[in-house]
Amino acid sequence: MHNSDRRLFPRYTIRIPVRYRVADFTTDMAEHTTEAINVSPNGLLLSTKAPLPLGATLDMALRVPVEISGIHTQEARCKGRIVHEQVIGDGRMGYGVQSERMNLPHTRPEELSRRVAAGTF
Repeated sequence: MHNSDRRLFPRYTIRIPVRYRVADFTTDMAEHTTEAINVSPNGLLLSTKAPLPLGATLDMALRVPVEISGIHTQEARCKGRIVHEQVIGDGRMGYGVQSERMNLPHTRPEELSRRVAAGTF
């Protein structure tokens, strides 16, 4: 079965800046910068030239635009696990990250879910 066949939620194309640290499997605790190239209520696809191990846990900070938050651009903190990888071209890899926990302090959860599900960003 292909990964997209197992998705519970649709993904939406939107580019969001992301800072991340690999939380395990490495001694590299440096913060790295990249972007998510699509998002869903329970995950995102990171685009990066840096190799990342499947199964690794990432601590991430995302800049969530007003179109999603409904209030103002803000930073969300989340933890996620790399569940798949794919070549996306131009020397970059795409890493599917399943969210395990997200903290978006100034957004009502029902508003975030409604906006993402409606694709109104």
